[in-house]
Amino acid sequence: MHAATRAGAHHAAAREALLRYVLRAPIAKERVEPQQDGLVRLSLKRAFADGTVAVDMDPLSLLCRLAALRSGFFYLRAPLIFWRFWPSL
Repeated sequence: MHAATRAGAHHAAAREALLRYVLRAPIAKERVEPQQDGLVRLSLKRAFADGTVAVDMDPLSLLCRLAALRSGFFYLRAPLIFWRFWPSL
């Protein structure tokens, strides 16, 4: 979607498409797994050159890295994304 995309007041389909784009999660839920030791495993789409297929990190480090990637408006969605993966906290 282009940065200059607009959705008029009478275009429900355009508004819905814009909201779906803005509110989508930065990574797929299937690729994030909480581990028993409190770490979070992020499965990679493709293996790195050294054969790495997943990265383990603590939840705060994951959120910090995601915030750096999506620094424009991520701070608005961080609580929602955190709750999506760990609703029991």
